[in-house]
Amino acid sequence: MQNQEWEKALSLLQSIHDNVGERAFKLYGPRFGTVYFRKAYCELKVAQQAARAGDADRAAEYYEKAAESAKTCYTVYKNDKVQAKDKNDGVNMFEKRTIHMHGEAQQGLGNYQEALNLYDQYLRERDKDRDKLYPTPGVFALNRAYCCFSLEEPQLEKGIEFFESALVNKEAWRSANPFIMRTFQVFTAAVVKSKNEQAMVDFLTKNRKYILLDPYEMYEFVPVFLQSGAGLLEANMYRGAYECYSFIPESKVVVEDLNARLASLAGTPGIRDGRKTITADEINKTLSRVEEKIASGDPVDTAVLNALLFLHDKAKNTRGVYAILQQLESFYSNSAKREDNLFNLTRVSAVLGQHMETEKFGSRFLAAYPDSDHCETVRGLMVTSLFYGGEYDKSLEVSQRLLDSGNVPEGSEQHDTVLHVLGGSHYYLGHFDEAQPLLDEHVAKYPESQFAQSAMYFQASNLTRLQEWATAAKKLDAFLEKYPKPAENIYTPFALFDRANCHYTEEEYAPALVCLNRIEKEFNGAPVIEMVFNLKANILEFGKEYSEAEKYYKMALERAEARDNRMVAGEALNFLIGLLGMEKIDKEDNPRIKEAIPYYDKFMTKYSDSPFKPQAVVFAYPAMKLVGRADESLEHLQNVITELANREGAPFLEESINAYTDNFQDNGGDPEKLKDLYYDFPGVRPDNVRARALLRVAVIGVYDELIKSVSGENGNKALEDKYRSQVRALFRNLRQEFDPAKLDNLVLLTLGDYLREKTQDRRESVVYYEQILKGKNNFGQDRAMFGIADVLSDSDQKGDLTKALEMLKKVKERTRDDREQQEKAIYRMITVNSKLGNWSDVNALAREYLDDRHTKNAALVGFNFAESYDKLGKREDAIFNYGSVIGGNTGYILISAPSMKRLMELTWQRNKAVGDELKGANGSVKLTKSDRQSAYDAGEGYISSTRRIIEENDKITDKEIALWRKVEDLVKQYENSGEIKTKKEQDEEKNRR
Repeated sequence: MQNQEWEKALSLLQSIHDNVGERAFKLYGPRFGTVYFRKAYCELKVAQQAARAGDADRAAEYYEKAAESAKTCYTVYKNDKVQAKDKNDGVNMFEKRTIHMHGEAQQGLGNYQEALNLYDQYLRERDKDRDKLYPTPGVFALNRAYCCFSLEEPQLEKGIEFFESALVNKEAWRSANPFIMRTFQVFTAAVVKSKNEQAMVDFLTKNRKYILLDPYEMYEFVPVFLQSGAGLLEANMYRGAYECYSFIPESKVVVEDLNARLASLAGTPGIRDGRKTITADEINKTLSRVEEKIASGDPVDTAVLNALLFLHDKAKNTRGVYAILQQLESFYSNSAKREDNLFNLTRVSAVLGQHMETEKFGSRFLAAYPDSDHCETVRGLMVTSLFYGGEYDKSLEVSQRLLDSGNVPEGSEQHDTVLHVLGGSHYYLGHFDEAQPLLDEHVAKYPESQFAQSAMYFQASNLTRLQEWATAAKKLDAFLEKYPKPAENIYTPFALFDRANCHYTEEEYAPALVCLNRIEKEFNGAPVIEMVFNLKANILEFGKEYSEAEKYYKMALERAEARDNRMVAGEALNFLIGLLGMEKIDKEDNPRIKEAIPYYDKFMTKYSDSPFKPQAVVFAYPAMKLVGRADESLEHLQNVITELANREGAPFLEESINAYTDNFQDNGGDPEKLKDLYYDFPGVRPDNVRARALLRVAVIGVYDELIKSVSGENGNKALEDKYRSQVRALFRNLRQEFDPAKLDNLVLLTLGDYLREKTQDRRESVVYYEQILKGKNNFGQDRAMFGIADVLSDSDQKGDLTKALEMLKKVKERTRDDREQQEKAIYRMITVNSKLGNWSDVNALAREYLDDRHTKNAALVGFNFAESYDKLGKREDAIFNYGSVIGGNTGYILISAPSMKRLMELTWQRNKAVGDELKGANGSVKLTKSDRQSAYDAGEGYISSTRRIIEENDKITDKEIALWRKVEDLVKQYENSGEIKTKKEQDEEKNRR
């Protein structure tokens, strides 16, 4: 027994028993109970060994034997059966102790209540001097706690009392750590069974210091805490589980502790640590075991971290989950679970919006696990996370790389995602030309995509950025029709704003306001609201609702500044300066013009970096001049020109130069000084061809205006010749210094347009337009072609007009989505066909122009439309359309006068009498007035209503007066014909009645 050879000892004890047999008590009395005590002790040890080895049947067999032997000891060999001379003579010294041993056997057999009863019996009957608590007071208390926790209905409170007693008196009662840990396991199970997590939390809060061991000792019991924690997790007892896992030391801490203890041995074989002897051999074995586990990639730390991962996930603490996954990837990248960990790290980083991290971990995952089932999801996460996180440059790079890799098959969910992100990234980065084909492809190939809604919006919105307004309008209408519910369509306010812009560019102001008003009412907090207010104000200003426009500009400014949207704030200030700084309102001096100054000063102080600075400076000049700050304003304008000139492709440069030119002259500037300034403009580099060419052209414009001012009957012929000579020299210098073949298309186009639109020598523009058409760069070719056609249309030569018409047809065909260019092309085609006498074509083109609701030249086209019917001999249609032109344009003398003259002539020629039927599209009517009377009355009414325009308007032209006089003469002719009642006669007749 001293050598722990329990089965050999049992064999000897059994031999003793067999030899004595039933004579034992007679021969030895109670003292023979010692044999049964030792037999029960050995049987318990064999049972415990079998239990540790996992041999449950053998364990049960020997626990049964131990129970039987122990019971025999304290029941058959009782001391009260004999009268001993002293307490040791013939006495069974182990009588009471075997009651405890019986309890241990019953505990081993799972008979916990019986074991508790036997432990209580032992406490009652034992001799306190001789029968100590067996084997130690601590183990005895732990056994009692173990049984309380293991009952069918656990006695938690009683068991905790026993457990705490053993822990609090751990040193004095010699509460062995293996028994403590064993008891802790059943305590956990009891807590789960009782559904009383709080008991566990309270217990650990109170007794943590007693359970916690040094790292090297704690490592031995890691399985206990792992198992206990797992049981609590499974029962959804997350706080208790967390407490359990918190006992487990980090592997590196255990290694450090073991190395420290090894070093403390200093070559000795062992050292005493309390009641335990620590040997170098044991330390080395444990150290090897820990290091081997670390090297495997899955030390106990990973089990703990995975458990904590689960806890944070259940608590919906995504950031906690992310932190643990980062630890697993950083310190345990050899783990067998790394694939799942790295995938989840990619996924959770995307959820948290850690977009660059998503790309980093996703790339790492794809490199490490190229054949994983998660690859497609990871690729999608990488690009969508970056994209929806606003990292458009990076999402563009990653999506393009994935698409180019060949690992994204067309038609797959992944291709759907990558294509969407690629097109969307280009869209948000302002790469509109690159975005459109990708967006079109996505919408066409993936109509059922999870991104179908956003892709459809991007496709339509991108078209507005490309200024393909007609196509964009159709697609936006389709989008809003397909996704009509704002609750299910986050793009509703943006789509409405884009649609409003389409209406605005097509001069459809009423429907544009419908869209804008809806955004204001339903989506007042939308990110586009300040832009909505600006656009609404633009429309109101165009409709001369100035006070309302001002209100909305101010609202836009207030909202933009509150959101620190400097772009829109600068734009709103610019519009306010333009609105309040107008010199004239309805031909009257603007009484509020000085109110523009505070806004201008604010703009220059806070928003001088705004792209609207050139416009603001130009708009502010009249007000600045009025308050005596013209020189300051001109200085600002000069600085603007320098800034724009040195910014490649900057818009508004030409307009800024023109404004400076006009204001310089208004301020009494000498044209020669302006010429000197423009030839060597401050801050404009010699190699800045675009700016320098524009400045030269502006000088030509100045002298061109001077020619106009001194020409005519009352002009100065000598000055006119001088200025014309200057212009010829300037053109010559322009061509010599700026060879058209060496200019880019933008400069060529700007020069061509300026010369064509703002000088008398329109043909000088052709050389620049022709250079654009010669080049391979398509930019500006349609406008160049139109420019040439526009110049040729001035000619009376049939060849020039025919060539112009051919070019205009090409422009019209090639610019179907450019409403402004379509308007120009169709109008010019009408005028050219009129010159050529192609009246059928004039009629068709005029109808197309009016049906498309173009407005810029609607009055002139209306006249051409009426004239075409007239020339084609369709008198009734001609009369009707001449009447329509007059009705809408009475004050437009150039149009209304010739229309009235021809209306009178056609009606007079028709010469129907009162009562005659006049057939029309809606049936026929009987005339209540003769045609000739109607012709006279119409003409006389027109002359009377427009006479004030002719006689009191000092800006009326000779041509307009001449056209009006022709109508007046015709009225007089009819008045003198004797075939009608004159106005005077009609008035006298009315007075007689």
